[in-house]
Formats: sequence, C-alpha cells, structure tokens
Amino acid sequence: KDTDSDGFNDFEDLMPDYQYKEPVILVHGLISDTDSTFGVKTKLSASNDIYFAPTENPVSEQEFTSPQSHRIIDIKSDGLGYYLKTDMLYTENKNLFAFNYPNQDVIQFNGERLKKYTEGLIDEFKKSENADDYKYFFPTEAAKTKGEVRFILIGHSMGGLVSRYYIENLGADCV
Repeated sequence: KDTDSDGFNDFEDLMPDYQYKEPVILVHGLISDTDSTFGVKTKLSASNDIYFAPTENPVSEQEFTSPQSHRIIDIKSDGLGYYLKTDMLYTENKNLFAFNYPNQDVIQFNGERLKKYTEGLIDEFKKSENADDYKYFFPTEAAKTKGEVRFILIGHSMGGLVSRYYIENLGADCV
C-alpha cells in the first residue's frame, strides 16, 4: 500500500534512501594523478603532473587545497572510482572525493595540503545549504554541528606516503 501517497509502497518508505558510508578520499602516486590512477577526473587531474615543469607552477597553492578544485567531474568505467560508485554505492562529491597534489613537491608539503583539503571539505559540508548533503558526509546531524567526520584515505604509492605523513604528523583525527 501507499498510505502517504508519495509513490512508494509503505515497505519502501521504511528503507533508507542511502546507507551512510564513511567518506573516501583517493590520493594518487608520484608522477600521476587521480584520473590515471583511479579513473577519477578533477579540474587538477592534468594540472598536477608538473614534475618536469618549469619552476613557475601554473596552479596556485590555494587551488591545491580548495575542495572546489578537487571536485570530481568524470569517472571512467574501468577504475577504482567506478567500482566505488557502482558496486559500493558511493556518490561523487558527497562521500567520494579525489585529492591531487603537485608531483614535484615533497611528501611533507603534500601532507599539509591534504590536511588543508580535508579541513576545507569539513567546513564546506558544515556550511552546506542542502539539507541532504550532510547525510552523505556526516553520520548524524549532531556530528555535522560538531564537524565530526571520519575519512577513509586510499593512497597509491606516494599517495600512501602523503596520507601516512598526514596521519602520523599532522593530527589527522578524522582519518
């Protein structure tokens, strides 16, 4: 039966629209990007491969730490990002994220960028006007108010070292 006239039978009304999953951040390896490593393209996917670039970096420091610069714009059908989206039911830019760092820089500085990026994500979702956004990102509304979230970092090669530096040296309580 559809007793509340919402187009779903009452059994479907009892089922949640989604199941909360801890947000995932994908971190690529050296001389790579999240597009080539995980099949997840962002604005910075091609810009960060500047390992052999001239000394002037075309991408600003703020872009490397801004959540907006790392928004997922495409997911290829043959990478980990696609598996997380289709089989694990993650939603890009809600609980599935990608972090690109400048390949020519050292682990310490990229770990600091990752910290600023995760802090920026938390702030962005705390301030979101969309009432449903927090449900993907924070486990409860109380956690949203406090800014409490736990991330899963998936790092490939040097991305694992960047993630490890962040966790071990920069107080990554949210990982």
